[in-house]
Amino acid sequence: MHVAMKVGLLAALFSWGCGAPAPEDVEAVAQAQITPTATPTATPTATVGPVAQCPLCPQPISVVMSNVVADAMVADASDLYVLESNGLASKIWKVALGSVTESLLWEEQPLRAFGMTQDATSLFVATSGAVDGCKVHRINKTTGTKAVVASEPCATEFVAPHSLFAAPGPGSSTRIFWGSDPLQGVFDLRRATFPNLGWVNERITPMSDENGNIYPSAVVADATHVYFNETFGSLLYRVHRVSHALEVFGTVNANHALAIDATHVYYDFNAGIRRLNKATGTPETFASPPGAPTFMQVADGALYWSSSYAGTVSKKSVAGGAITTLASNLSEAGPIAIGPTYVYVGTQSSVRRYAK
Repeated sequence: MHVAMKVGLLAALFSWGCGAPAPEDVEAVAQAQITPTATPTATPTATVGPVAQCPLCPQPISVVMSNVVADAMVADASDLYVLESNGLASKIWKVALGSVTESLLWEEQPLRAFGMTQDATSLFVATSGAVDGCKVHRINKTTGTKAVVASEPCATEFVAPHSLFAAPGPGSSTRIFWGSDPLQGVFDLRRATFPNLGWVNERITPMSDENGNIYPSAVVADATHVYFNETFGSLLYRVHRVSHALEVFGTVNANHALAIDATHVYYDFNAGIRRLNKATGTPETFASPPGAPTFMQVADGALYWSSSYAGTVSKKSVAGGAITTLASNLSEAGPIAIGPTYVYVGTQSSVRRYAK
C-alpha cells in the first residue's frame, strides 16, 4: 500500500474514537490522501467487492452503485432495481445481485417518477409530466418494455400517483393499489388488476369521510384489506377489497412509513415503531429506535427499516427480541430493498448493501 495511504488510514482510524461519527467508508479517506480532487463519473458505477469496514459499523460495507440518488428500490431473488428521478428524466437501473453489475433497464424524459413496486415479472412505476399527465406504468423486468396501467389528469406535474403497493389479485393476477391526486386536487385510493382483460383503473375510497377530505399517503395491502395513513392527518384507515367499506383503524404519525405482515400493520409513532393487530385492532409498541423510520419492510420474519434522521439501517424479529443495527453513520439513509443475502439502502449519493 502507498505510504501516504497507510498514514492517512491510521490517522483516520485514530481520530474516529468510539463515539465520533465515521466516514461512510475507509477507501474514501485513503483516496483523499492521494487525490485531493476527485472527478465524479457521468453515470452510476458499480463497485464489486466489499469496502473496508469502518469501526462503528457491525457489518462489512459494499458500494453497489455510486453517483446515484435512489428514489425507490425493490429486489427479487436475482436482481436489484433502482429508480432514479431528477425531474428531467426518470431511470430504472437493474443490478445483478451475483456479479454486482448494473445496466439501464428503462429511461424516459421529461418525466418525474414517484414510486415503484413489483410482482414476479414486472415493475410498476408512478409518473407525472406536464404533457403526459399522471400515469402508472408497467415495465417488463427482462426487456424494459413499458405499458400504461392507468392514466388520469394531474393537478400539477409535481403531483402523481404515489405509494404503489402490489398484492395478489383474483386467481394468478396482480392488483396494484396507489394514492391518487386527480385534477380536483383531492386525493383518493385507486386500484388496477393485471391481467384481467386489460387494466381496470377504479377508485375504491370516497373523496371524504365524516372527518373531511382523505389524503392517502403510505399504502399497504393484504388479501382482504388495503391500509393507508393520511398525508395531513394522524389516522390509519383500512378499506375492504371487495365491499370497499372504509373504517378508521388506528392513530399514527404522518411520516409515510407503513409495513405489513400476516398478522400486523407496522407504523411510526412518536419516533418509535408500533404495530396494530389486524384481527383485533390492538396497538402495541414494537421498537424504540434512536430515530424515526423513513422506510420499512417486512421480510424473512423480521421488520427492516431505515432512518434518515439517525443515518441507520436496522432490523428486529417480528417475534420480538432486540434491535440489530445493520449500518450506521450513513448520509441520509433512504429507501431500502431486501434481497436473499443483503439489505440494500439508498444514501445521498450511492446504493449500499449490508449483510442481513
